[in-house]
Amino acid sequence: MAGMQTDILGRPVAGFFRRVVATAVDTVVLLMISSVVLVGYWLSPLQIFGHLSIWWLFTGGLLWGQVLTASIRGIYFISCWMLRSQTIGNRAAFTLVVDRRSGRPVTLWQATIRFLVQFGFHLIPALGPCVDNLWSLVSADRQTLHDKAAKTVVVCMR
Repeated sequence: MAGMQTDILGRPVAGFFRRVVATAVDTVVLLMISSVVLVGYWLSPLQIFGHLSIWWLFTGGLLWGQVLTASIRGIYFISCWMLRSQTIGNRAAFTLVVDRRSGRPVTLWQATIRFLVQFGFHLIPALGPCVDNLWSLVSADRQTLHDKAAKTVVVCMR
């Protein structure tokens, strides 16, 4: 296809739809992980934060909610990108997160920067994630702002 964006290894850069699929799947996975954490917390005799709920965890009703949410999301995303170059959502969308310059798996530094910038945008209700993700529609190289910051690119596996 003429004009198709590819990475340095010739793999096609993932389009917006594949990225939306990956995000939707990852959201469900994180909801399930968070639910397990909350059930474990409810059963624990050491309830440091008081009464927790799914709503509290995702909205970060208190500062500790934001810390707990960021920790769960950070561990999930950074470890998945480091270990396999993909989250469960990326796997469902047949995409990989790779270094933009080499096409190789991302480094710990890149995974951390990518997560922190992405999470930072999510702290701005509605507008932040929209600006970050919709950027890939106007960017010539189909990168989101968190991809640009981390020097990563999302490519199609097939």
